[in-house]
Amino acid sequence: MPAADSKGKNEMKKTGEKYIAAIEAAAIFAIMAAMYYLNRFWFENNDDIIISGLLSGSLAGTEQWRIYQYDHVILSFLMSVLYRAIPAVPWYGSLLVLLHFLAGFLPLNAINSMVRDKKMYLITFPVWCSLFAAFWHLHSRIQYTSTAEMAALVGFVCFCFYENRKKAVGAFLFFEIFAFLLRPNAMELMAPVGLTVLLLRFGRDKESGRRFKTLFSGAAICVLIVLIGTLITKVEYADREYREADAENTARMQMFDYAGCPEYEEVEDILSEYDISKEKYYAFRHYLILDWDNSEGVLAKIADRSASNVIKPFIAGEILLGIGKLTLKNSFTFLPFLIALSWILAIIAVFLYKRFEGFMILLFYLAMKCVSWGYVVYNGRMPSRVVTPLIYAECVVVLSVFLWIVLTSNRSEVKALTFVRPGAVLVSVCATVLLSGLCMKEQYRSLSAERNTEILINEAYGQLKDYCNNDRDHIYILPSESYTYLRRSVFETDKQDNNFIFTGGWYSLLPDALRHVDEYLSQDKGCFFLMPESTQDFVKEIKLGYLEEYFGTEPELTDSLVLATGENYSVYRVRQ
Repeated sequence: MPAADSKGKNEMKKTGEKYIAAIEAAAIFAIMAAMYYLNRFWFENNDDIIISGLLSGSLAGTEQWRIYQYDHVILSFLMSVLYRAIPAVPWYGSLLVLLHFLAGFLPLNAINSMVRDKKMYLITFPVWCSLFAAFWHLHSRIQYTSTAEMAALVGFVCFCFYENRKKAVGAFLFFEIFAFLLRPNAMELMAPVGLTVLLLRFGRDKESGRRFKTLFSGAAICVLIVLIGTLITKVEYADREYREADAENTARMQMFDYAGCPEYEEVEDILSEYDISKEKYYAFRHYLILDWDNSEGVLAKIADRSASNVIKPFIAGEILLGIGKLTLKNSFTFLPFLIALSWILAIIAVFLYKRFEGFMILLFYLAMKCVSWGYVVYNGRMPSRVVTPLIYAECVVVLSVFLWIVLTSNRSEVKALTFVRPGAVLVSVCATVLLSGLCMKEQYRSLSAERNTEILINEAYGQLKDYCNNDRDHIYILPSESYTYLRRSVFETDKQDNNFIFTGGWYSLLPDALRHVDEYLSQDKGCFFLMPESTQDFVKEIKLGYLEEYFGTEPELTDSLVLATGENYSVYRVRQ
């Protein structure tokens, strides 16, 4: 009988866990469904549009799986295979949306696995779900860098809170591996912050030997993922052609994203050594890249010279000031208040439960924040797709301390909080929900306003595509400006048989991309170049001058068209 009773209780427990998991999944699904209904899931910038275009083969002629360090070769290879098998399915965008859903569901499931008093669900559900919804922009304007940062973070949360060790390690491995595959640098950036959450798991284990085993196993998993992933990358890029392309692209990033592109006169000695004209260099600076020899290593030499002119904040005070500005001044007004509320709740929990080790963990987080955030400030590149996940991380880490204290305190202390002082819980939960609602409302309004513009830009891009695709007797070159501000649904894919190429982008130095441009332009057809009339005069001269040098004929204005955005485009014949 006792054995039968025990078996029955275990089955009831498993059934209850399944019901709770279903409710958790439904809650996160409902939030994401609201995001999709109100704002849709769109890419945050054109980087992901380019990545999906490379994976699907619409940008470089064939499905690409070696696309520098943007996506790891393992993920890129799998995605390219799927696109080749069923090209109509938006595999890349769907994967990112799935990761966002799991990043909401699995941590909540992990947190609730520690609940012993059902009344605690009145804390865990509202706090986590409202925090997830508060970062409306992060989840509805999806970007691979921010997704990788988020995945890396929630992996640590799952590792900390799951009672079942297998589930803890499994979820941790899943998120950390996908974070690394999506963007290795982003996963590594979030690792110091994640170590704070790892300390919570360290504090849960009673035996000192198991504590250190848990701590070091988590750190070892991260190190192994990075080492193995890096080794695979080295092997896949061992081919000389791609190794040279990767080196040149690294130099290009240094020039375009950090140090800036020097004037022709500053690097004339380097360029003249390789017979690169002023027109070709300035055209490259404006992403008009129809041919480039990666083997010469020109960009690496230019980048070395431009990097020497960059002044970075070496003084600790400057870096700390930069971190403070990022925390308090960001794209949205209410997020700093949400950070402040998270800290207030954690500190209140420390005093109410007399769990003063929580202070040590919070102090450790501040030190780790200086590492991750300081790295971003030091490098001087702080786009919202990098900063917003760091803000999300602060809220998640600090509220994790709050939940950890509440859920790991003994039963008498829990009763003291939930019955003797119900006002403390009620105020805490209500404040979190209310402030998260204000964050959500602000971001929803901002995205709704942006979406009207984004729809017009997409319509204009469609007009350019139709203009080129409807004339198969000629070939066309579209400027990089045509997709600079392009945003579109994560569930859209571009087709492979477009009758145009782009002048260039960060992907242009890929060997297959250069070959695709060469093969396309080698067709025995008249060639036209489209350019916005709003382009500055000196840029027009640069681009038209380079095209004359490349094709050997003077560009001739033959047509113009007006797009949905009101932008006028000039059509130049660059080859008869």
